[in-house]
Amino acid sequence: MANRGASDGLLSPQYDDDDPRRPLLQTSARQRTSKPTWWSDIVASYGPLPRLIRFIAQMVTHSTVKATVAYLVATLPTFLGLSTATLQASSHLFAASVLYFHPARTIGAMLEALVCCIVGLSVGFLVATGCLKVAIHYEETGKNATEADVIALTTLAVVTFVLAFIRAKFGVDRPAIATGCTMTHLLTFITITQMSLDHALPQLGAKIARVATLLFMGTCVSFLSCLLLWPTTAASALRQEISKTLGNLQSFFDVLSNTFSLSESNIDAAMSDIEDGDDDPPGPEEIVELEIMASRHQQLQELMQNHQRTLLRMETLRYEIGFEFFSTMYLHHEKYLAVLQSVQRLGHHLGGLESSIIQVDQIVSQDDDRLALVEFMEIMGPSLRRLVITCKQSIGFLNMIFSTIPHHAEDANITIPALLDLAEKLAAALEAFDQTQKNMLQRVYKRVHEDVFLVFFFVFELMEIGKELIRLVEAVEFLKADVLERRQLGKVRWTWGAMWQRKISAGHSRRHRRVHLHRPSDRPVHPQPNVGGQRHSRVMSMPAAFGIQHDPSRSGSLGLRIWAFFTSLRKFEVRFALKTALAVALMALPAFLEDTRELFYDYRMHWSLSTFVVVMTPSVGGTNAAGLYRLLGTMGGAVTALLAGLAFSDNPTVLFLISAVVCLPCMYVWLHTQYPRIGQIFLLTYTIILLNDYAGNVDPVTGREYNIREIAFRRGLAVGIGCVLGIFVSWYIWPFRAREALRVGLSNTLFDIGLLYNKIVGLFDSAEETTPEKIQEFMEDEFDIRLALAELRVLLGQTAHEPRLKGGFPRDTYAKMIRSTVNILDNFVSMRVAMTKTGFSEVRKTFIYPIQPLRQKMIGAILLYLYLLSGALILRYPLPPQLPDARERRDHLLDAIRALPAVQPQHVGTQEDPAYVYYYAYLMGMGEVINELDALGRHVVDLFGVMVVGV
Repeated sequence: MANRGASDGLLSPQYDDDDPRRPLLQTSARQRTSKPTWWSDIVASYGPLPRLIRFIAQMVTHSTVKATVAYLVATLPTFLGLSTATLQASSHLFAASVLYFHPARTIGAMLEALVCCIVGLSVGFLVATGCLKVAIHYEETGKNATEADVIALTTLAVVTFVLAFIRAKFGVDRPAIATGCTMTHLLTFITITQMSLDHALPQLGAKIARVATLLFMGTCVSFLSCLLLWPTTAASALRQEISKTLGNLQSFFDVLSNTFSLSESNIDAAMSDIEDGDDDPPGPEEIVELEIMASRHQQLQELMQNHQRTLLRMETLRYEIGFEFFSTMYLHHEKYLAVLQSVQRLGHHLGGLESSIIQVDQIVSQDDDRLALVEFMEIMGPSLRRLVITCKQSIGFLNMIFSTIPHHAEDANITIPALLDLAEKLAAALEAFDQTQKNMLQRVYKRVHEDVFLVFFFVFELMEIGKELIRLVEAVEFLKADVLERRQLGKVRWTWGAMWQRKISAGHSRRHRRVHLHRPSDRPVHPQPNVGGQRHSRVMSMPAAFGIQHDPSRSGSLGLRIWAFFTSLRKFEVRFALKTALAVALMALPAFLEDTRELFYDYRMHWSLSTFVVVMTPSVGGTNAAGLYRLLGTMGGAVTALLAGLAFSDNPTVLFLISAVVCLPCMYVWLHTQYPRIGQIFLLTYTIILLNDYAGNVDPVTGREYNIREIAFRRGLAVGIGCVLGIFVSWYIWPFRAREALRVGLSNTLFDIGLLYNKIVGLFDSAEETTPEKIQEFMEDEFDIRLALAELRVLLGQTAHEPRLKGGFPRDTYAKMIRSTVNILDNFVSMRVAMTKTGFSEVRKTFIYPIQPLRQKMIGAILLYLYLLSGALILRYPLPPQLPDARERRDHLLDAIRALPAVQPQHVGTQEDPAYVYYYAYLMGMGEVINELDALGRHVVDLFGVMVVGV
């Protein structure tokens, strides 16, 4: 076989940056030939000591040092002796609050945390003070104290219900909200559970104020540390993430330009092999080249995954910018939002681009019947490579803009014309490429081979990316123009003008919404199924699929409202909140019983309440993981505190230094590893035990002083009880198991994909041209499905924390099913892009109507296939032995199309834009969809089996 030169090119450094043959693994080659450093020599010579030094150096980062300093400042009041006179036995809460709101976050996130802390403490203060007033009133008036206890316990349960609902609804996406709820829990659990103790009641008012003040002061220490020590704004972090995302896209196009089908040397070698009639088995060089091809395909998939992760981080940072009202990005929020949305749309097309080029690579490199496709890639390759390089250069220029911060208005004066010129060049390149591919389509059709049409999905996706790049360039240009205008007018004048403009725009938007709400709409309201404790929109509802219309006259009836109320109780958040509130009420009940209230206080069982609500997460797997991490962290922190306290109980300086030594690795584990809770709980337990012991105050309720062993025992016992009860309630009372949610979510996603396919094929029956609004509606539906698939991956990860007695969960099978579903979605996105390029009204009579019966059979087989798979996942029943034969239906349809006069080669050249060729390409692409459906069917059979005929 001819030498393709790809393997040699991997080590060759002589190509220019813009050359599509430029190798991507040059760094690896340099690394292989690099000389050992002096540091590696020391490590090899002296063994583990330098490794320990290197590990310690790795822990010393800005974030860990910042968090450690804040923690040590919060421990100073205890070690300086202020706890005895002022803070009494609550001084550990000062340091503990730093561990709830650590300062190693952006300023926007810290402001969000401060707001959540203030709100949480305010609610807790009002609730605790109100319950205290009621208890004092009952005591002063001599009324039945049991009524006051019932009121306090009921109040505790109601507050817990509300907070648990908020945590389940919003706390998953916004951890600061969940921590703010924890602040309320801490304040109410510590104080309300003591109201039944007569000798504790007079001191509770001061204790409520003291606990709230200490928790707030600790959060303020974190806030000041965040501002003063290496401050990082969410705006700067978002700018860096945009730059990383663009760099990731640039790398994607870099790898794309070096794939097998886009490499000029590989195509020439393949053509040479075909002309020489080389059918020999692959030799060593060919095997190496195939491995390189597979490696690049793997790189494309990894870059896709990196892109999805950066998009999630960007979404989080975009929310945090809402708290940085002083930042420039906040002032230009709408312009930055347009940039982020464009970057998101770019990523939406990468999946189709990846799947199509992989499919073409496999045919060109391995298929024996590949002549037509190789000839097409040889002719079309230069044009494709030029467009890929143009896209890569454009992304590189945008990346340069976001990676450097402009300091002068002159920068914008230079950048804006360059962006305008770049948009014009992109538009010209796209127009030239579009004309080339249309001409090429008509030329190759006269010698058509059906594999050629698979290239057009790659072509269409590449063109869509080019168009989106133009929109991105325009969005960046608008942003730069907005920044330049602000600098010219001044911030105050520009801000007033922007506020006035937003007010006018908001008025227009409200009027538009009022008009829009009175329009009849056939698009149903999206239900909100739960997946992993998070909510996402379904693409369409089940009633929409069957055209069910609701009777508007019954919408306001009393019976329907009662039914809607009780139906709402079945929602996941309500169930989670209800079981959490009832469990907390039962756990807190001993604090109000006469025989157990002293024991409840003596063993600090309010720690078990706070542990329970923290361990209780929306999913069973999350609860298992949280309980395990809390137990491990508690044991480690208790042992460390015992050793330090027993050895240096009277030496505050040594204890302070030990705290610093303990804090640094804990912060590193918390902030930079996959087990953050272990580091947090380890340090929290160490703080509670050690600082409580060092304060050494006599308990005002029991009148005794507890030593460090007793404190550690009580802490461990309370945490153990809270963890065990949390895991028990999560498992056996309305459990939300990730594996069940994964199965149901995958079923819903397959059903939604069927509805999306039904909408796509409806384009062939529509007499109207596809409008931008219709395309936007398609993209919203596709984004919803892609979001659902991302959440399914999260659920798949959570299944690792849900052990089963009947055996391990088939995670690999579900991972393959998710991947097949993603491939189907990518193919449908590519088809939708192709189908919305042109209308089909002109060719419907001569092309679509003659094959309508066969077309309906194929569509029905595809929809039935998806429906059966979706239903099998819900029911967990075996599949029938015969699944819909979608492949046979497609083959019959292709045979009928081949016989149509409209698709004969002599008629192709007479059409400027042959729409039926796009339909032909759609049918060819359906072959890959059917392959994925068959793979899904095999996986479902592996999960649930198949019916046995005659049994």
